[in-house]
Amino acid sequence: MSEPLTAVRETDMEGIRPNDYSGARVIMTRNTVRSHKRALREGTRPEATGADRLLSSESALALLDRSIRFGHGRLAVLRLVVAVDAGARIPEQHWAYCLRLSQGGMDRRLNELYLSAAVKASGGADSAEVPPRVVDL
Repeated sequence: MSEPLTAVRETDMEGIRPNDYSGARVIMTRNTVRSHKRALREGTRPEATGADRLLSSESALALLDRSIRFGHGRLAVLRLVVAVDAGARIPEQHWAYCLRLSQGGMDRRLNELYLSAAVKASGGADSAEVPPRVVDL
């Protein structure tokens, strides 16, 4: 009898991190997605501990990574905003992917969301270190 599609063997996960682009695919079960969403919510509560906030930012990044790997463009831009709000350090390839999506469609709101996330991640509109991704727009 074969394993269900959502099953992940431990040997499949050895040495693989959510942002590892070595060609290995990490299968995130529905329960794992729910756990990440729960950790994200708990880390944004006012009474959250430092550990809760760290787990929240890691969960936000894992969910963003998953959206990108599955080609969920609009969701990826939305999760980029959430990840920035959670204080996650967003890899440059994620920024590039979301930039292409925000500029490529007819939905101006996606572009606005991307811009607000980029400005927030750079330290604000008056920051001397505005990332190139904002200047490119």
